Amino acid sequence: MEEETRLVRCLLCKEIQDAFVQLVKTISKISPDLRWIWRTNTFEMKATTLKSTAFLEYLFKPVSFKEFNGPSEDNIIFVNSKRVLSACTMFDKAESVEMVLQQTKLVFNIIINQNTSISRTIQLDEQEESMDREPTYQNHAQVKGSALVFCSAFSSFPRDTEFISILINENQVEFHSYNKTKLNEKRINSHVIATADKFEGIKFPTPNGIGDVAKVTVQFKDYKHIMNLAKVLSTSPNLRVKSVEDEGYIDFNYFNYISIRFTMAGLIEEDDTTTQTTSGTTTNTNDHQRRRYVEDEPVSEVSLSNIARSMV
Repeated sequence: MEEETRLVRCLLCKEIQDAFVQLVKTISKISPDLRWIWRTNTFEMKATTLKSTAFLEYLFKPVSFKEFNGPSEDNIIFVNSKRVLSACTMFDKAESVEMVLQQTKLVFNIIINQNTSISRTIQLDEQEESMDREPTYQNHAQVKGSALVFCSAFSSFPRDTEFISILINENQVEFHSYNKTKLNEKRINSHVIATADKFEGIKFPTPNGIGDVAKVTVQFKDYKHIMNLAKVLSTSPNLRVKSVEDEGYIDFNYFNYISIRFTMAGLIEEDDTTTQTTSGTTTNTNDHQRRRYVEDEPVSEVSLSNIARSMV
């Protein structure tokens, strides 16, 4: 049988092999479908959650690879995330890991030592709808802080929490947990208030009136998976929330190798996917603009006075 043409070949840096497994493990918890974009000198991995319109994206920078022989044009493939996770279970014992993309499959060559190597093959899925969106983050609140602040926000929430809302103003960031009753009313479980002194900086968009608040809502279990990933791989995640359309994202880096982004894009809490506008027309709230992954400028540090706020 004739061997398929090799489209891409790359060798991962030893420093990111363990991180790669952590990334795939997280993405497999929120979505079975993984979108893999191979570029000339690097690749991106993306997924969208099942119960919301949240996006999880990984951008591997060129420094992540010992070697990379990429395609002349972008090559997009679709694979099952759990199959990828199963294929990379021996990465922690490997001296090196080679990935080879062919027409219908993705091959992992895991070299344990000079005498032992393992080859794992993953069949590619059929192409699905593109997840690219145009940039929409032009005017948003920005928060920069340590992983400890962001991760501790969910550690005390009840296990039956369904949603959390994140609110930002110039003085503090609030994390509210709640779920829905049978009457579809919100039942508040608890909330955590982190004052400005807990963060490296809070930058709020202008012009805004006094009392303006940026807010975004996300499925609690999705947020928990991302924060567990941040706790393992990051020391300083940034939380950014768009103040008008309830969009936001958490982004952080694994050293200078990988950029990780979890986008909360106008998440839907109700079962109904349509909303009535003031003009009487109906719009589909799931119809989001498409965007490509772009790295934003780092969050600017601002000087804020400490404001004493007690936990309620």
